[in-house]
Amino acid sequence: MPHRSSTMILKSTRKYAKYFYIVLGTLLIALGGFFLIYSRPLLERFIDSQMILRPGGELTKMWATPDVNVSVDFYFFNWTNSEEFYDMSKKPKVNEVGPFSYIEVPYKKVFKWHDNNHTVDYGKTHYYHLNTTRSKLGLNDTLVSINALLAGAAAKSRHWPYLMRTVIDMALKFYKNGAVWTRTADEFFFRGFNDDIVNLLAVLPASLRYNLGVFMPWDRIGYAYARNGSTDYLGVHSIHTGVGDKSQLGQMVQWKGKNYTDAFASGCNGVHGSPGEFQRTNLKKYESIEYYFTDFCRPVTADYDSEVYYKGVWAYRYKISPSAFDNGTMYPENKCYCDGECLPYGVFNISNCYYGIPILISKPHFMDADPFYADQVEGIAPNRTAHETYLILEPRTGLMMHLTGRLQLNIYIRPTTHIRSFPTKRNFAFPVVWFDMTMEISDYGASLLRHVKNFPMYCDIMGIVLVLLGLIVALWQPCRDHWNKRYVRHMEINALPSDEDAKVIPGDLDAKDISSTKDLFGLRSNFSSLMYITHPRRSLPIVISHLDGDDEAWRSCLSEEQRASSEGTSSSSSSEECDTSLDMDS
Repeated sequence: MPHRSSTMILKSTRKYAKYFYIVLGTLLIALGGFFLIYSRPLLERFIDSQMILRPGGELTKMWATPDVNVSVDFYFFNWTNSEEFYDMSKKPKVNEVGPFSYIEVPYKKVFKWHDNNHTVDYGKTHYYHLNTTRSKLGLNDTLVSINALLAGAAAKSRHWPYLMRTVIDMALKFYKNGAVWTRTADEFFFRGFNDDIVNLLAVLPASLRYNLGVFMPWDRIGYAYARNGSTDYLGVHSIHTGVGDKSQLGQMVQWKGKNYTDAFASGCNGVHGSPGEFQRTNLKKYESIEYYFTDFCRPVTADYDSEVYYKGVWAYRYKISPSAFDNGTMYPENKCYCDGECLPYGVFNISNCYYGIPILISKPHFMDADPFYADQVEGIAPNRTAHETYLILEPRTGLMMHLTGRLQLNIYIRPTTHIRSFPTKRNFAFPVVWFDMTMEISDYGASLLRHVKNFPMYCDIMGIVLVLLGLIVALWQPCRDHWNKRYVRHMEINALPSDEDAKVIPGDLDAKDISSTKDLFGLRSNFSSLMYITHPRRSLPIVISHLDGDDEAWRSCLSEEQRASSEGTSSSSSSEECDTSLDMDS
């Protein structure tokens, strides 16, 4: 087998190099086109596959122990002229104190998965830890407020028969607390306190309590009592897992084993909407969303407000709909929430959700409510910046990125004559406390959402880069050949001087016009020659090794004029002379 020199191997390699560049460039262009065309559909399919609640799934883990930062601040309306309550010429005066700040740690406990209807039953547990750095007052500071249980007893019994009202009045005759509660902040919130009315209800037979429609599941009373660390407080939730219908992910199916609640009349007692963890996917602008608040036993609508840029992600901002605080004035369909008495705009009644205690929910300081409420109390100062409720959702996944929930709890006082221990002619909403709940997604969670949202952009950039790189690689060899043919105009061949030519003046050697085979091959062959290719902007030196007697090799390096002259000269010269020169140089 003949031995192939390195020169032959190099020539063979260069012969197929251009095909390698073309194939590589084509592959890069195809890969870039794949990124540009299929990245978005594949991402959508991936998101849909992940947005499902399943046992052991990543989304389930994030949902059960959410990576969020939650804080709750309580602002209490301290009653400063409680001794003048029965003086109708004096308005109740309140002074906002707080915040009493807590860090909330949410947790969910899964009870059962239902594969037949794609639902999951779970319970909510919330742990609250006092944030001493933000709290302005101590939990042992004394606060004064209206007696909500006495107001509840008066409101609950006002439609009872005369005999039953008389029995209640006699039972409350020895009630010592009166219309005023004076307790510590801790007792008003999470620790709770004993009250004679609670003790009285505890000794009544269960059948009598059921007939009277009064029931108190706890042995103490407090506005946040039994909430800390309890799964039973909010009852069992049942939500859709998203299997089979992605739009139903996280939507309420049942609460406490039923798809309706007894707190409101038919038409307003349905259980539907999101309990807060998820909202439906693929949200659209200007469309409202719905949440089901188990604390209120009813759904609340949130209206689209604007598009915002939050933690590097474009998201939708929502506000509570005005319909949530209407009792049939502007939205006739809300009359079923009135509980027999439709109040002016600005509050909604959840008395039946809280065991008959006449609780009204409003915005803090009766913001946006009918002036009827603020005119009855001194110390009310609404501020839209400090008292507005809004939430921010990532529209593709429906995940909540931020929530600022601000609502106020009020006790509804009605004129009472049948309870001698609570004789009043007032008709107003007594402000008790408002809370400011802030929830925001962690930086890590926001980073994941940001990468998911920006993934199509990353793929587009990668696709464009690959397509451009593929074009450069595929067209590099043809373009280089074309460039060489077009811009090579003049070549000069020079050589290093031999020993015999040492006396030759360099200037004369540079000016010498090589026009014949003899001139070219008369140079010493043991020196490499230099070729100067004249370019419009620069001259490129190229080292040429021995020509090895290849007449075509050196002639191809000459211009057309030099080649014609060379051919004429070589025809008149003897081939033996050229061969002799070659042999001598060798």
